[in-house]
Amino acid sequence: MTDADFDELFSYVSFAYKTKSTSAQDLVAAKGDDTVLSKIKNLQNFDEFVNMTLSDFSVENNDRTAKFKVTLTNKNNPDNKKEYWVTLDDNRLSAEELTQALNAVEFASDKTPFQLSILKSEGKANEGFTITNPNDKTTDVVVDWSTLVINKENKTATFTYKVIDKNFDNNFSANKEATVNLSNANLSADDFALIGQAIQMSVTNPETTSRADLIEHKQADLTVVNPYADWADIEYGEFSNVENSTTDVKGLFKLVDKENAENKSADNERIFTMLSDDQVLLNKVAQRIKGKPATEDEEAVAGEIFYTYDDEKISEKDAQEVVKEKIQFNLPDGVEINTLELLTPEVPENLSDYPQELIDDINNGARRFTYTIKKGDLVLNETFTGSIQTHASSYDVILLNRNINTKYELVQNAAAKKALDALQNEAVLYFDYTNRNIYAQAYDAETANQRTLLFKYTGELPEGVTSLSFFDKELVDENYDDARNKVNLIVEEPTEADGAKKYGFSFYLGKYDRNPLNRRYDQYHNLKTATTAFDILTTEEIDAKLASIQFDYPNKENIFIHDSVVTGITPQSVEGFPKLELVYDDFKQFRVDGYITFKVKLIQRNADGSIDYETAFADKKIEGFQITELAKEYIDLVVDYKNDAKATTLPSEANIDLFQLYKNSKKATMSWDVVTVISIVEGSPNDFTGSIWIDVQASRDGEVLNKAYEVTGFKTKEISDEEIQAIEATISLKDTVVASEVYPSDLKADMINATLSGANSEFFEVSEITFQDQNDANGTAKAVVKFQNKFKADQTFTKEAELSGLQALGADFAYPEMAKLAKAGTLFEWNGTDADKQAIIASANDPKSFPAIQKGTFLTKNKKGTPYKGIIVNPALADKNIVNTHGGQTTNLSYEGLKGSSKGVKFVLKDGKYGVSFQLFDTAGEKIQESFFNPLFDAPTN
Repeated sequence: MTDADFDELFSYVSFAYKTKSTSAQDLVAAKGDDTVLSKIKNLQNFDEFVNMTLSDFSVENNDRTAKFKVTLTNKNNPDNKKEYWVTLDDNRLSAEELTQALNAVEFASDKTPFQLSILKSEGKANEGFTITNPNDKTTDVVVDWSTLVINKENKTATFTYKVIDKNFDNNFSANKEATVNLSNANLSADDFALIGQAIQMSVTNPETTSRADLIEHKQADLTVVNPYADWADIEYGEFSNVENSTTDVKGLFKLVDKENAENKSADNERIFTMLSDDQVLLNKVAQRIKGKPATEDEEAVAGEIFYTYDDEKISEKDAQEVVKEKIQFNLPDGVEINTLELLTPEVPENLSDYPQELIDDINNGARRFTYTIKKGDLVLNETFTGSIQTHASSYDVILLNRNINTKYELVQNAAAKKALDALQNEAVLYFDYTNRNIYAQAYDAETANQRTLLFKYTGELPEGVTSLSFFDKELVDENYDDARNKVNLIVEEPTEADGAKKYGFSFYLGKYDRNPLNRRYDQYHNLKTATTAFDILTTEEIDAKLASIQFDYPNKENIFIHDSVVTGITPQSVEGFPKLELVYDDFKQFRVDGYITFKVKLIQRNADGSIDYETAFADKKIEGFQITELAKEYIDLVVDYKNDAKATTLPSEANIDLFQLYKNSKKATMSWDVVTVISIVEGSPNDFTGSIWIDVQASRDGEVLNKAYEVTGFKTKEISDEEIQAIEATISLKDTVVASEVYPSDLKADMINATLSGANSEFFEVSEITFQDQNDANGTAKAVVKFQNKFKADQTFTKEAELSGLQALGADFAYPEMAKLAKAGTLFEWNGTDADKQAIIASANDPKSFPAIQKGTFLTKNKKGTPYKGIIVNPALADKNIVNTHGGQTTNLSYEGLKGSSKGVKFVLKDGKYGVSFQLFDTAGEKIQESFFNPLFDAPTN
């Protein structure tokens, strides 16, 4: 086919949109499908010649025109074809057409602004307007009623609208605002009726508003909801009781047009059903009881409602002492208490039977009760609670311990008596809450074991630490902590019937708590123990008692000395003091001279039989015993050397045959039948003092007596300085002492072994051992031993020896005594509680925490810090004031990790133990690099 043939065939073809509402976009999207595009062929046998295909669809002209390609193909020759482009406009209105249609629309309304507002609120605003659309065949008018604004003053309504192409929903005009004039008529009767029906009225406080209140106050007692308050005001008329009713009130009101005050509605009527006057009064009283703010009317009717208790001291008493008969009420005339019950009406006789509610009242200091009220026969159906404020006590700690004063006994020992005898009535003593005992001194961790126990608690101790405390009443209001754990001594002076002072103590019970709000103390019940006298003496009195005892031996002048026995000595006991015991020892008979000697001491025992105090032994002598005839041979007898050779003879060289008996300066012998033997007492010759002891033995008829006599005036021996210098000394540590375990400053005399050798060495013995040049830093010292002549005390000499290999500190520490304890890990000790450990653990876990130490006391920081409890300096350190990281004292320990001016130590966890890590300083004030860890306590396992 030629192009002309194709052109002729194509001239018979036409295209059209399937419907008026089909758009160009629809056609393109469907690619010319028969559902959107009509293909009209005006040649009957068109399809016999060619095939027609459509392709390459697109839109243009603002999406209003569809463009596509038409291809005609020779049926007999597929390669013979021709293409044609077709454009096809859809049927939508143009923007100009839509704008013309928009401007042609007209609106009108015969409604007033109020009527239109009602329609708007009902969603029927469209019913208030008529719409004229000259182009209603091609367009629809759409109004956005959400934009409707009613202007009361101008009597107009404005809103926006647009027109939409009837064939194309998505083809519409721009929005346009319309302004419509409304009717300016007044509110009609129907309008007033509608408003009146919509108004809600209710009594604001129906429980406490009486009919008289409502009649008087009208709207003041009402809650009014007027949804049309912009259109009409309420004008209240008469309020009155409804005839033949005891509860109803009728109220009248009119509605007033806000646009025209002369335009009013007829009377509207409302009926309010009220409570009875008695019920309202009870309700008002209830409101006041519950503490709600009262109106002037409620105040006038109900007044101030309160209750009191008929006992001005109830604030000092415990809750269980409250009785309901003493609770008094102030109520309005005619209102009475209907019921009144304590929360726990019965108080059990036994404390152990107290119910928990009563225990709570005791602990909180308020006895709770419930009550109801009535007026006449009308009882208010509401139960009220009240409470009488009492003394806030503690059931567990205070009440259960009220009889604790019967569980104390006076400690019968010398120390307690001495302490109490020195005190006046009402003196302060100290209670220890851990064991409940009473001491003469306050508790101090470092001296706790040195306190004087005065009164011992004999009851059972609860497990763990109790919060029970005793209080000094005079101090408790001034300073709680100062008053705590103190009691007042009771001293009863001696009477004619009882000549001894009696002691007891008085106190007030309390419960301690770290939180001041939980502390309790009982100032009403002053507890007193029984008073008891001592049946023992003080140490001074015991010593004086021993010195005052006159020892004797009854009828001794008729008793031969050899028949004397220790049990014959008087006294054998101390009258009036059953706890004193006389102890005799070293009883000796001097049969020649007729006297006895003995040692005696007094022992005072505790109740358990242990020794409270014992005196030193006193030497006593009793003379005047009868002696035998043989003993009388010794009367006036003396012994001396026989000739003048004594002055030139050493005692050790004396000849026994030259000793002679004398009486009254004349040679003498004993009776003819007495066998006399004279001998030298072994070991008695003393060449340095020139003396010797001679024993004279006399015997007759089987009786044998001996008596020793000292003979003096012999020649004395002297040891020269040269001889002393020749004596050699060997000085060393004893074999039982390990040198490497002893610091030089810890050396003791009993650790040294000192021996002498050479001529004359046997005459000397060790009298004193001292030490010099004790250097703990390098472990050296010098032992100085003083030797003394055994027989001549004023002849002495010293020998010295260097000691080495002792335990060494390894540095010149400023305070070696601290360093020794630090190396042993015992400079600090722990005596705190589990609760005290928490502060140490918290500090150890805080990398910025470096506790300070001032005079041995650990603080959270410098002098303004809080003390750590439970950690103390080892009491073995004589002066704890030298232990410092801060303060006026010299700094002598610090943590290794601190540099510059930073000060402090560190709590650390090491090998399962919490302790202190620190370094010490040398004498120059420089930190020594050796680090020490001082364990305190094991790390908790949970």
